[in-house]
Amino acid sequence: MKRYISKNEDDYYTDMLKAINAIGGRSLNYNWLITEIETSTGDYFNDEYIILSNDELLDTLEKKKIQWIWGTFSAIPQNYPEAEILKYKLPGVDNIDKKEIKPQHPLAEIELIAYDSTFVQIIGKEKIAEKFKRIYPKAKEKL
Repeated sequence: MKRYISKNEDDYYTDMLKAINAIGGRSLNYNWLITEIETSTGDYFNDEYIILSNDELLDTLEKKKIQWIWGTFSAIPQNYPEAEILKYKLPGVDNIDKKEIKPQHPLAEIELIAYDSTFVQIIGKEKIAEKFKRIYPKAKEKL
């Protein structure tokens, strides 16, 4: 697993459409568990968590420009039902400085964190993390 943090490359660093497109966009086969949600719109995604298919998430992000102030996006393979996903503690934005580099949710293969509108972090297998790095060339690997 690798972890990169991108700062100082965009007007704001919590454009999750750009981040998800950077790692594969429509070719990803995940359901996204989104937690610790706070957005610039204030009235969008008000629940404690939301689970969307990859296409549902991208459709929403393409239709409505949303700056994510806070949010943890856990990419979970589509074969897991919602009941199985919700058996585990909901992830938070507190995975920034953990020593072990892995997604917080045990079923997740990728984790993206929008952190206080200041940066976006990815944790994922090397191939995915390197795709992120190509779109965010100033991103620094955090060990």
